[in-house]
Amino acid sequence: MIRAIVFLSFLFLSPALFAGEGEDTGKNFINHYGTREDLKNNLLDPFSSGNLQTPDGKSYKISPTNMPKTSGDPDKSYNVIKNSLAWKKDKMDSTTKTCTMTRNIAVKQKETLCSDPLPDGYLGSNTHTTYYKVRYFYNWERNDCNCYRTPGINPSYCPSPAGSNVSSPPDGAKLYGRGATYHARKEKEGWDVCLTSKYKLYKLCKRYSDVLNESISDACSSYSNCRLKEEVVDGVQTYHNFNPTGNKPPSSCKSISGAYGTYTICREWWNIQREYLCEKSGSSYDFSDAQKRVSKIITTTNENSGSMFYQDMRLVNGSWVSSSETYGLLPVSSIPTCQNACEVK
Repeated sequence: MIRAIVFLSFLFLSPALFAGEGEDTGKNFINHYGTREDLKNNLLDPFSSGNLQTPDGKSYKISPTNMPKTSGDPDKSYNVIKNSLAWKKDKMDSTTKTCTMTRNIAVKQKETLCSDPLPDGYLGSNTHTTYYKVRYFYNWERNDCNCYRTPGINPSYCPSPAGSNVSSPPDGAKLYGRGATYHARKEKEGWDVCLTSKYKLYKLCKRYSDVLNESISDACSSYSNCRLKEEVVDGVQTYHNFNPTGNKPPSSCKSISGAYGTYTICREWWNIQREYLCEKSGSSYDFSDAQKRVSKIITTTNENSGSMFYQDMRLVNGSWVSSSETYGLLPVSSIPTCQNACEVK
């Protein structure tokens, strides 16, 4: 059974599946397109001389543009690939979709308290402090109109500094002292009596920041289940014909101005253009014929006197064709059941 499975791995390396150049019946190898020239001495048919490098493969290695030039010959690799079931299936059941991903940047302004952490995307800022006074006392008081004799205030803020008179401090304002102002005076023995206003003094510091607003316009997300065929990132081809090119653009920078400065923004990419191959809804691959062929070979494979026999059946133009096949096997070395071993203590 193991020999049969190994043999099947050779058998089903068909031209339609692997773009092969052809297969030689009666031998356990396949001449396939693209065999490496430097491996020619290692890829020999065990039953004959020669290497697996095809003329098409050599021509393609010299110049990849040589393969389409053979389109006039139905036996050449170009037609083998183009007429394969996989190629036709893609053309019949798939559609090409193109899309773009773009990174967008803009500068917006955000207002926060100076005591708050810097906002996300912070670029630069300016600050402004506003002062407020909340009067909590207005009456005659025996204080001689002297700041040092007026209870409950800080003489440093007497007379009271400039500020907006409000009934209550705004949110975020911080108390920084108490001051007083004198409006009238009555002479008395000892300390005079003064008409006094006492204030709680507040200051509100606000930060006005330039903030980076960054977003990605992604028109490709709806094709996540499709096959990526082509990709160009900032003018550099990073994917071609379903394969990565190994190229990657360097990060690049853009300058953008805000209310409080001009900033340089650097990113790995700014624009991505993609082409996808998407399978049409409801389409599916049918491998029932391959499954039937595998089942037939596995159930009929037998080994006898250094040869392997099996019954094959292939679907040709809609009809099943049966055949009996015989392949020679390489000699199998006999391995003794037991072997001597030394134990070291």
